[in-house]
Amino acid sequence: MIPHVFSHPITPARERHFVKFDSQRHKLYAMEREFFGHSINTHVKRKDLKEMSEWMCYRWRVPAPKITFFYSKKTKVFGYADEYVGILLNSSYHGANYGTLIHELAHWIKDIRYGTDDEDHGPLFASIYRSLMADAKLMPQDCFDLIAKRYGVEVAEEQE
Repeated sequence: MIPHVFSHPITPARERHFVKFDSQRHKLYAMEREFFGHSINTHVKRKDLKEMSEWMCYRWRVPAPKITFFYSKKTKVFGYADEYVGILLNSSYHGANYGTLIHELAHWIKDIRYGTDDEDHGPLFASIYRSLMADAKLMPQDCFDLIAKRYGVEVAEEQE
């Protein structure tokens, strides 16, 4: 039986029930602000985001998630990934773009392939995220490693 994941479309069940230790979360978000800044391309067609998701999931040998787009200024959530719901992208805060999709895909792939026991933004997540960023040609892996080192973000060895 699949549990009811949302009581409100932006309130994930796993955040309501317990707070998971996530030591790298704020470091990784700060790192993203440096390399994305305010230059995120928000004029990406939904079809293109879905195609990128399908291609990356095929490459990682995981099923592609259902991608749902929503518009809400009541939350500052750009996106959310959950193994039951798929990926949600918030169009109101520039969430419907390649950067947010890749971040959420890294969560999706980590959870599907390796389970949810690891930190949400831990070294395993960072490794998958680095690989996806390079595949999407948004950032070479060596550049990702330099910025991660500067922010103190640990990256696990290559996972593929």
